[in-house]
Parts: sequence; C-alpha cells; structure tokens
Amino acid sequence: MGDFFSEKIVTGEENKGIERADEYEKVIKVAVENQPGIKLERSQFFRYPNDMNTIASFVEERIQTGEKINLLEIGVGNMEELSSYLAAIKKVADKYGRNLKDLVNTELVELRAKGSVIPNFGLGKVMGVFINSDPELSKKAPPVKPPEDYKTSFYLDEDEGVNKFAPEIQAYIEGLVSDDTKAHFGRSIEDHLAIGQGQSDVVACNNVLQYLGGMGHTYQNPFNKGPEGADLTKFKKVVRDIAKMVKEGGLLIMHVDVKGGDRKGRGAENVLESIEGFTSAFDKVGPGIYRRKVGITQDVL
Repeated sequence: MGDFFSEKIVTGEENKGIERADEYEKVIKVAVENQPGIKLERSQFFRYPNDMNTIASFVEERIQTGEKINLLEIGVGNMEELSSYLAAIKKVADKYGRNLKDLVNTELVELRAKGSVIPNFGLGKVMGVFINSDPELSKKAPPVKPPEDYKTSFYLDEDEGVNKFAPEIQAYIEGLVSDDTKAHFGRSIEDHLAIGQGQSDVVACNNVLQYLGGMGHTYQNPFNKGPEGADLTKFKKVVRDIAKMVKEGGLLIMHVDVKGGDRKGRGAENVLESIEGFTSAFDKVGPGIYRRKVGITQDVL
C-alpha cells in the first residue's frame, strides 16, 4: 500500500505478514500506539505533528495582541491537512473561550475543480490498514481515536462508528469552500501569483513543489527528474514568490513526500535553503517550517 501501515506493520519485522482481517486485534494495538500521524483509507490527518504545535503556538502568540491570523493553504487534498490545522487552532480558541472563526481567516488555492474536492471529516476505522479486509469484521472494527490533546476538536459519530472533526470545524470549511472570494479552485499557484496576491501570516504549501511545472514539465523541477544540469530558474522564481507571500514574522510550511525527501520535510528543505536569499529572509523553526524574519525586506529573495 505504500503508506504508514504497510511500512510499519505489513512489512515491519515484528508484524510481518499481517494482512488478514482476522488478525485485526494485533493491528489495532500497533495503530493506536502510533498516533498521531496515523494514515488509513487513503486519507491522512496530523501528517506532520510538529506543524500543529507550531501553528497552535503561533496563534496563541497572536491572540495576546488581538490579531486574527490569515492562513493560505496551497493544495488542499480533501481537506485533511486544513482540518488538522483548524483542530490545532480550535484548541487555542477553546482555551481562551473564543470561536474558531474569530481567530483565523483562510484562503485556498487548488488546481482541481471544486467538485473534485470532497471534504473528509472522519478519521476512519483501524480496519483501513488491511490489504484483504473482511466486510463483516470491518463493521466491528473500532474507530481511530483522535490525538489526546485534540479531543475537543472531535466527536464520535454513532451512526458511522467513526470519530469526526467537530461541527465548528466542518461548518468553517464548508463555508470557506462555498466562498469564491476565498476558495480559488481550478487555479494553479502560478496563476495565483500572477494575479498579484497579498501576504498571509501562515502559508502552507505541502506536497506542491514536486508538481510545479505541471505534468508536461513546462519548466524544470528538481523533483520531477529533469535532465542533469536542468535550468531551475523558473522553478526557483515560483518558490521565491511563494515565500514572498509570507508576512514579516509569519510562517512558511513546506514539506515534500517523494523519494529523495521524507516526512520530516527534508526534501523541501534542501531545495528551499539552496535558493539565493532564502536563509537571509527566514529562520528555520522546525522540520519543513520557517519563520519570516522581521525587518528583512523582500528584496533579499
């Protein structure tokens, strides 16, 4: 399957060969022990746990000043990542007796059409790990539990038997998706940049870099196996322009999950830090996470 479970369970030494649904108790035990960062049924929430902690700390810092943060999400999947970010922000909102919408404005840029994006709000069942699942046992499989620190961001849907993101988070995303002034579907990041966009406090651009240039490789990309010595001028300009959308003191979050990179963001880090001026404008605060320096102009990028 090439995901968290096949790597950690199906091909893992200790649990090698667990493929049958009748062995699900063993898999459940391992799955629960490995939360957060759990992946199943082709969806993944809390993929980069350190991102959530950084965003929560950033929002808490801003709440002291009464400022609302602007979050730009580039590439949305089926909203798993944005749901996770909002769960982290809701945790701060709950702490201070605030509503989620009072703390964050969000904008989306997504190449796919709106109808192709189906928000996924359920964590699923542990049964999703199996290569050969038994439908009857699937009904009995327990729901994946939310991370301990985020319990107020979830509720148990008794009918489906799965934990889902809180109604406040679902309503926030549904409202966002229906607002064409904030949710830009069918738009490439290159087109978004060309329109001339303002700056955001947080720009999240995960698993996007490897697709810059498109399927036809209209310009070279270090992740798409271009020819040796390929000209990366256009690629670096696009990445530099994405970085310029981050306000002073704001966060840039970039990860790449491809061969040559890893889920700690180092594939993206190598590319970012090789771009002239990037390390002059940003401080690294975690794997794949950078903070824009205050007092450094965009001219250095």
